[in-house]
Amino acid sequence: MHTISVIVPIYNNAKYLPKCLDSLLAQTYRDLEIILVNDGSTDGTFQICEAYRQKDSRIKVISQPNSGCSAARNRGIEMASGTYISYVDGDDWVEDNYFERLVSVHEETGSDVTITNFVRFEEETSVFHFYTRKEDSYVKEYKPEEWFQHMFGIENHSSCFVTAWGKLYNRKLFRLLRYPVGKIAEDDYTTFYTYLMSQKIAYINEPLYVYRTNQRSISGTNKLADRIPLASIEEAITMMTILGIDTTAAIALFKERLRLQKGSYLVDGRVVEYNHVSMMIELLEKNHKI
Repeated sequence: MHTISVIVPIYNNAKYLPKCLDSLLAQTYRDLEIILVNDGSTDGTFQICEAYRQKDSRIKVISQPNSGCSAARNRGIEMASGTYISYVDGDDWVEDNYFERLVSVHEETGSDVTITNFVRFEEETSVFHFYTRKEDSYVKEYKPEEWFQHMFGIENHSSCFVTAWGKLYNRKLFRLLRYPVGKIAEDDYTTFYTYLMSQKIAYINEPLYVYRTNQRSISGTNKLADRIPLASIEEAITMMTILGIDTTAAIALFKERLRLQKGSYLVDGRVVEYNHVSMMIELLEKNHKI
């Protein structure tokens, strides 16, 4: 069995962390290195981490001054020794067969990145939002150029395509790649690079990861314009163009983001950004590109 380095960035997750860690310890795939990165928590999170470390020798605990999720993940990458890397956020949890399923598909397909679908748990209402049914389960393999057409297709676009979580990565993909410290939506600047560096990508259309949303989550606390950055997709389009990968779907999503950004900037009164995005849209319309 190959070891999976499971990196868990944690900041003031004392209320949710036990459920997350219990789900990791319950995994049917046992060869795990669980790296808990305590990012300057002040709510008892560290004590919970230490209690679980004493309970299971597979758990390692690292504490650092509060520096953000990117810095926490990067610290975990530096500590990882497994063949594979996976991320689980400290307020989320996973099904018992999560890693067994990921590894099975990953090795059967010879993929560099394997992705699963997810369930969104809305804490305020205790409602689970499913994006797939058991009867719709399937596994599909993609070459990077095929995956980008699927990933960036507006109708097909899913949060699990962009996020760090919900995936199994070959650790070699992170030899140089790191998450940008200080940026909101840091996954959007990073995950596409793992696809570009891959020879093959596998997708499991099964709800194996549970993503918790609440008032602390990015979707509840940050501006729309920050959650859907233009700079990240501009960078992706640039790299895809240079590498000769079809950017049709990526450009379509970029145009959709322009429209969303324009509306968000107007609501927020961000005049400079609003005018700049408006100019870009007018330029595209003038040349019949939008």
